[in-house]
Amino acid sequence: MKKVKGFNIFGVVSMTLMTFVIGATFTYYLSVKDVLPMDATLYGSYISGIGSFLGGVFGGIIAYFVARTQFIIEKNKNEELNKNSFNNAIKSLQIEIKHNLEVFKIIKDGNNTEKLAYCNAFEINIWNEIRFNIVNELNQDLYTLIGVHYKDCKDLKAGLLPDYKELEKFNFNTRIKTAGKLLKDLEEQLK
Repeated sequence: MKKVKGFNIFGVVSMTLMTFVIGATFTYYLSVKDVLPMDATLYGSYISGIGSFLGGVFGGIIAYFVARTQFIIEKNKNEELNKNSFNNAIKSLQIEIKHNLEVFKIIKDGNNTEKLAYCNAFEINIWNEIRFNIVNELNQDLYTLIGVHYKDCKDLKAGLLPDYKELEKFNFNTRIKTAGKLLKDLEEQLK
């Protein structure tokens, strides 16, 4: 039988049935054999007491199972809501990474003037909004790779580092491959 927080359901049911059988037997014995002088009021009191006790026990058991069922339903709803929220965050992140991938491709094929102009087109808003919410949902390697990707995008957009000012020497193929890998890995997270 299933144990429920310190008591056994089988034990509770057994005690209830034993109480009922003993009470019913005692009531029957008193009503058939007139050993003790009893009147109808006393008989009614015994029957009423046994009924009240059994009603309380069964009511408590039913209330427990109803509350347990409601708790499980609520827990499942919360898990579904969290899963939907995570999936929406990943889909939004994918859209932003696709945008940044297209910007990397344009910069790679453009001349130096165009490259500097397109560096301002990188988007990092969604990552900044959701990065703390998804840290426990993604594996560490994927989370780190996404962080590196967005750091590159942020640094290219700011243009403050010396390596990012001379875009002719910058290796965009690595960034394009990384963005493609991120999109593939994030798609697997949605499954």
